[in-house]
Amino acid sequence: MIRPFPLFGAPRSKIRLVRQAETVECGLACLVMVANFHGRGIDLPAVRKAVPSLARGASLRTLSTLADHFGFVGRGVQLQPRDFDRLRHPLILHWNNDHFVVLETLANGHALIHDPKGLTRWMTLGELERHFTGFAFEMSPSGEFGTDGSAPRRDVSYLWSHARGMRSEIVQALVLTLFLQIAVLAPPYFAQMALDRALPQKNHGFLAAMSIACCAFVLLNGAVSFLRLSIIRHIGATFTAGLASQIAHKLFRLPMDWFRKREAGGILSRFQSIFPIKHSLSEALPAAAINVVLAALTFVMMLIYSPVLSIIGIVALALYAFVRAALLPRQKQALSEMIEAVGKEQAFLISSLHCMRSLRLSCREVERHRLWSGKFASFVAAETRHKKWADCQAAFQATLLALAYITALWIAVAFAMRGGFTPGMIFAFMSYMLQFLTSGTEFIDKLSSFKELDAHLDGLADIMDAQEDAAFEAPTSASLSLNGAIELRGVSFRYGFDGEDVLKDINLSIQPGESVAITGPSGGGKSTLAQILLGLNQPNTGSMLVDGRPLADFGLRNYFRQVAAVLQDEGLFAGTVLDNITLFAECVDMQLVEECTRAAAINDEIHSWPLKYATLVGDRGIAVSSGQRQRVLLARALYCRPRILVLDEGTAHLDSRCEKRVNDAIRRLGITRIIFAHRRETVASADRIMILRDGRLTDATVSNLEALHA
Repeated sequence: MIRPFPLFGAPRSKIRLVRQAETVECGLACLVMVANFHGRGIDLPAVRKAVPSLARGASLRTLSTLADHFGFVGRGVQLQPRDFDRLRHPLILHWNNDHFVVLETLANGHALIHDPKGLTRWMTLGELERHFTGFAFEMSPSGEFGTDGSAPRRDVSYLWSHARGMRSEIVQALVLTLFLQIAVLAPPYFAQMALDRALPQKNHGFLAAMSIACCAFVLLNGAVSFLRLSIIRHIGATFTAGLASQIAHKLFRLPMDWFRKREAGGILSRFQSIFPIKHSLSEALPAAAINVVLAALTFVMMLIYSPVLSIIGIVALALYAFVRAALLPRQKQALSEMIEAVGKEQAFLISSLHCMRSLRLSCREVERHRLWSGKFASFVAAETRHKKWADCQAAFQATLLALAYITALWIAVAFAMRGGFTPGMIFAFMSYMLQFLTSGTEFIDKLSSFKELDAHLDGLADIMDAQEDAAFEAPTSASLSLNGAIELRGVSFRYGFDGEDVLKDINLSIQPGESVAITGPSGGGKSTLAQILLGLNQPNTGSMLVDGRPLADFGLRNYFRQVAAVLQDEGLFAGTVLDNITLFAECVDMQLVEECTRAAAINDEIHSWPLKYATLVGDRGIAVSSGQRQRVLLARALYCRPRILVLDEGTAHLDSRCEKRVNDAIRRLGITRIIFAHRRETVASADRIMILRDGRLTDATVSNLEALHA
């Protein structure tokens, strides 16, 4: 039986849950949790820097290396659950053969498990045995261990950078909100005057004057409320636009490796966290500040009427704060589960939409729908759990306020029977007490909602704390023109931190204007080599020179502006043909567009379409064939006027005649061409042929070419 909260009498958790942002970094997240438990202030970005890439996840050897790097002694052990007490807790457990979790402690036959997917749960030892694979990792501080005593603080300064330009609007909203909150103090006093003076004396003139004054006050209150809401709406819209733009700006500058490790749905879910953050900072935060002021003012008014009755309000508010604090960890965990679940559901749905043709051909729609329904049901269940705790809190709040109100009214009427209170004073005091409790509980709710933002801030931190692509950090030599010479010296590359090399000691020299074809068996590293030649991947060892200069000195951004590529998995944007060729450029050189489409052998077909270059393609447009798509992509590459063109199966969908036309047109441009292909005719069109097999690059000979194609 899994329980989402500690058993009665069980120790409370001392570990702050760290959620994995990538599908393969569960082990890293577990290591961060254990390190922070021991007082070593590290976070996931710090661990990612120590482990540049994990293609297949962390192994026990990887965890041991990282533990040593951060000042721990770590060891992997094989054991049974009954032997957990022999090791130092917390432990990192291997889970379901493909995952890692943290075992914090054992109590009453149950285990407290922290899952980096976003869950903290107690489970029975029998349940644990069904998931535990028999391997654990133990960590203890080494002699050189140094501590700063806490986990690193999250940098959220970017959240406030958009408020600097809205100071006047913020001040206006605060002043108007303060006016509205103070204004609620007047009606109880008006009611007291009407009950204690106008009613006993039957003074109709005084009652009319008081009523007219109240109506005028209410009208003014309504106008001020409308103005305040308009200002807050403007602040919220400006804040959302600025924050979204800043996050998207950072998102578009992250390394390609960052996107490879994350699902599109998860990225979208993180990006959408800006909306609850916007609500909290632009609406809830000012309201919380004013609630404090109003609670203080109404409490002063209560003390003026009766210090004894005021104690009831204080006790009720303290009790509500205690219960709210007790429920907060459950609500935060439920919110984390909901965010995790919606990210998985969206990623699954996006993947299904992209592969709809395969589903149709394989008649797997029903099975796919069943799998999606399961993920959506998980999201609904997580949302229900989150709302359940919110409902518990709301029900307790309503009950507590009603009991406090009844108790205070009971005692106030008893005071009135002894002559201490008038009916008007009872009405005024009860109104002030209700306002005090309402403002106080709303302030506590706002504080709790701010704490719940941790789940959303964790998602944004995965974007904002990530290191930008090296192309944006290195200085750019914009004045350098590319001649087209490339040289690789002893280049090796691997995707995993402790994986095998995909490329091994590659040496390659290409002269300006030369055409080089690289062929080889599938899985030999051709696409990886193409990524390195394009500057999208950096070699683990060795160096890449451009026109005799190290690529870093030449400038990655400067290099990107002068190279182009047609890659295997490249697609079209939703837009017109012209948009796709020019990449949505504001100023379009139509003469160059025509030249590029003619070189790509797609010009005649574009002009045969009714809307010509205005024809919509991509997600919302006409269906184009693979060959047409590839030629539009080739025209896009040529429109950049590159000095180096990389084709990774870039003409694989063209017939031999069309491919020859394209190759002849590109050859006349005199640019460097690097062609990765399997087809014999494509390879034969190059000036030089090389073979990449098992990560090693060699010159092609007649015999090994024949053997390859055989």
